[in-house]
Amino acid sequence: MRSEVVRLAVVDLHHAGLTQEEFRRRFSELLRVFSELGCEVEVAESPQQLEELLIEASILLVLGPLSSPLEDVDLLRSFVERGGGLAFAGCGRGGARPRLEWAGVSVNGDLVRDPRSCHGGLEETPVTSEILREHPACEGAYKVCFHAPSSLEVRDPSLAKPVCYGGMTAVAVRESGEVAQEGFPTLAAASEVGSGRVFVVGDSDFLSDDYIAEYDNRILARGLISWLLGLRRRMGKRKRITIYPPVSLSPEDDEGFYRMAWDLYAVGYGVEVSEEIPAGPPPDVLILLDLPSEPTAEQVESLERFVERGGGLLVLFDRSRADRLDRINALLERFGVRMNRTPVRGRGEFEWDPTHPLGAMLSRFHLSKPLPMRVSRPAVEVALWGRFGGFSCVLAAATRGEGRVVVIGEDWPFRSHSYWRDGHYEIIRACVSWLTEGPTPSQEYAQGVDLLRREVARLRNEVEELRLERSRLAAELRAVNGEEMRIETLKELVKVEAQAKAVSSIISDMSMAEMDVELARAVVEACMTGLRRAYDTFDRHPKAAHEVAASLSLVLSSLREVAEQRAAEAAPEGRLRDE
Repeated sequence: MRSEVVRLAVVDLHHAGLTQEEFRRRFSELLRVFSELGCEVEVAESPQQLEELLIEASILLVLGPLSSPLEDVDLLRSFVERGGGLAFAGCGRGGARPRLEWAGVSVNGDLVRDPRSCHGGLEETPVTSEILREHPACEGAYKVCFHAPSSLEVRDPSLAKPVCYGGMTAVAVRESGEVAQEGFPTLAAASEVGSGRVFVVGDSDFLSDDYIAEYDNRILARGLISWLLGLRRRMGKRKRITIYPPVSLSPEDDEGFYRMAWDLYAVGYGVEVSEEIPAGPPPDVLILLDLPSEPTAEQVESLERFVERGGGLLVLFDRSRADRLDRINALLERFGVRMNRTPVRGRGEFEWDPTHPLGAMLSRFHLSKPLPMRVSRPAVEVALWGRFGGFSCVLAAATRGEGRVVVIGEDWPFRSHSYWRDGHYEIIRACVSWLTEGPTPSQEYAQGVDLLRREVARLRNEVEELRLERSRLAAELRAVNGEEMRIETLKELVKVEAQAKAVSSIISDMSMAEMDVELARAVVEACMTGLRRAYDTFDRHPKAAHEVAASLSLVLSSLREVAEQRAAEAAPEGRLRDE
């Protein structure tokens, strides 16, 4: 947890030969540890900067291998004697050997190997459990690894003491190839000089991102920094976290859950396991890994009541136990979640919702191959996996009564040695924090009401804007195809239809040459066809229909004049014949 007192941590990059960009890229997880402990980090890239920063610094970290010797030994010694903390992490090989005899320890110019206990099959990356866990700097660290470390020599036991050894099969080899020591070489030592403290380790890579996530290296890093700063373990009442079914919290049995428990303990929680679904004094958070083989309705209902009365439920389901999915879904469906049987596949990426209180606590999110889930109210999607919009929910959260629920379709990253990798520990911390320290239900209700009010106001504004836009478009439409035009067009169409009937009647009553009659009838038929088409387009394009009707009216008027003229010419001949 972040302390109220801000402490200045200085990293000496001048002697390490690193740029700021390289340091922040390679040691980003170490910077997170400093931040958790309430430290602001400054870097010194020259002896002058170092001297200035040490005036107010609480802790100094010197990373190796050294590109130049530590020239001003008196500066470091006076800094420690007046209460500062010094962490030296680097090998002793090369020409620039660190001068730390004043702290009772020296770094040898050798390389420690271990062919029997090593990480990734690399002898120069020994893994050891030979740790003095009684020392505050190493508390909680059960197994650590180092990359190409040098051994240490404790020269003044009254000042320094070894706190970490290599294993029985580890050997220290000099640069000449000569074996300097066989079995249990010293890898880390702690000293107290004046009012300050010194921690020396023959390797700097164990603090880098490549190794700090392995084993208990992060626990050791946090422990040694806390010890150098003089921080004490948090005391007082802790919120209770219970894990069911019971798992071993011993590092010898289940490294992942051990690290989870230690991490939660370090940030202020108490962790225990239970042989049965808690029925007595409820914990603040229940981490549920499974249900009994045949859960009773009473057990399921007790979990539901546990949440409704204010409990936090964190469900981590082992995706390899698909045969047990139905019984866990029987519980989760009460909170709006149902997990699928098939883990996520193919290529994709993880995304999370920063607007949700839980998502806002995450700076990164990564799982292995979780089970996706279908979500309905009261649950909401917090983290998704997929690509190009085809996302599936892999972390869901729900609020029920006075409590909360978080469901993750995987537990492997939290039960294995990868707990520190890819920010998995951040997911657990965020879930537990939201389940225990989030807003109270009344505050959530008020926030929800306020959110709904703002959403209603936003929708009202959008409706009003749409109404104005519709009015504007309707006005433009009336300007182009006004109601007057529609009425005029309709009158014109009716007029044309009457003209066509009148012309047809005249033609049928008169006697003209056969060719003239047929031609007149064809013209009338063509006009009727044009009239029908004008009717068809009237609703969509009344102006165009009006233009067609006007043209047809001219044609029919001309045809009628010709027919009437022919009829008038033929009338005297008819009267003469009759007489």
